Amino acid sequence: MSNPFQIKGITWYYDQIDDQGFCSMQVLLSWLAAPGNYQRWCHAPSKLPLCAEVLIDMQDETIYHQNETEIEAVVEYLEESFRIAKQYYMRIMPTLVATNPSDGWRIAQGAKKVIKRCEHWIILNEIMGGLPTTHPIIYL
Repeated sequence: MSNPFQIKGITWYYDQIDDQGFCSMQVLLSWLAAPGNYQRWCHAPSKLPLCAEVLIDMQDETIYHQNETEIEAVVEYLEESFRIAKQYYMRIMPTLVATNPSDGWRIAQGAKKVIKRCEHWIILNEIMGGLPTTHPIIYL
């Protein structure tokens, strides 16, 4: 899983115009979190029209250097990192809670490992958690 967040040497996290604006990643996550957008993404035969919508939102934030191919690559990366974190979560967290339900430190360490696998776990779990992703999760 290669990291597409520094395509063309410009990071997706620090390309906002000023302190008040959104960076490319914030714009993309906001678009994915909007009601129905991720479901549309999963079922769209072509991602290009949806990427064009994201580009419009980015341009509203004065971000002009992204393109459809990069947006699609980043969404695929987010889906993959979420799948990996979800597999880990489904495998390890029930065991941690069942064996030591009052051991908050161990549970927190498990959660930390989930977030290490998917840094946007909290928002992506809300976006992708209950919906089928473009590529379904395979439990190990």
